[in-house]
Amino acid sequence: MPSVVINQPTPGTLVAGGQQINVGGRATGTGGAEPRVVASVTIGIDVGDGVAAKLTPIPRQPVPAALFAGSVTVPPAEGLHQIRVTATDDIGRSAAATVMVSVHIASGFPRFTPTAGPIEDVLPAVEANRDLCTSIYLDTLESQGHTEWIPFGGDFEGEDHHQGLARTHRLSDGSIVFFLSHSETDEGDKGNLMHFRYAGPAEGEHVLTTEPLTVAPMTQLLEIEDQHPCDMSFLPEVGGVDAGYLFVAEQTTLTACPR
Repeated sequence: MPSVVINQPTPGTLVAGGQQINVGGRATGTGGAEPRVVASVTIGIDVGDGVAAKLTPIPRQPVPAALFAGSVTVPPAEGLHQIRVTATDDIGRSAAATVMVSVHIASGFPRFTPTAGPIEDVLPAVEANRDLCTSIYLDTLESQGHTEWIPFGGDFEGEDHHQGLARTHRLSDGSIVFFLSHSETDEGDKGNLMHFRYAGPAEGEHVLTTEPLTVAPMTQLLEIEDQHPCDMSFLPEVGGVDAGYLFVAEQTTLTACPR
């Protein structure tokens, strides 16, 4: 009897609904006095019809074997879906293997939403309900947090501060990326944009607090010309589970115009 092994995708792979996913692996015929080669491989998902895969025979094998490759389109329904690969030899005998993938529908979270009232009222409310908030740890640089007096510079590094914060939706690998801006207040200094990857537990699009807190390591630090990047917003690309746009605002000084 023939046999088939699926190497791609791996079980539990996250994919976007409606997206094509590549499927590949190895199909083996039978050996012996009358060897039988694999004549065809089909790839299907759930109960849909299968599509033919491309076969590439593997030379000099004691048992006839071939690599197969193809793709299927996953349904636009969130949840688990079964990919089924069927190998058929040259006398009509078949064998099948399956793998489950998880379809993720990008929700567009987060969106820009104005606060219900003045920020002076909102911040005390957040503080009063801090036990209901989710917490993670963004692993920033130690140098960005000290408040020492700099004797020769005559200034306080403690006036430097983190300011803008944004995050992506949940990406296809299950992680969430956070962006953080850091403002430098001394003349001639440059601001920073930081990129952190959170791979801890999440419920849908929302991160979950752990004990101890999950650390999101810094994966990129950009020094920018703007001294004071003051706000950030991430807008997902429509239909692109791993795509989006990051917008960064710079603080400006408003000057009154004479009448």
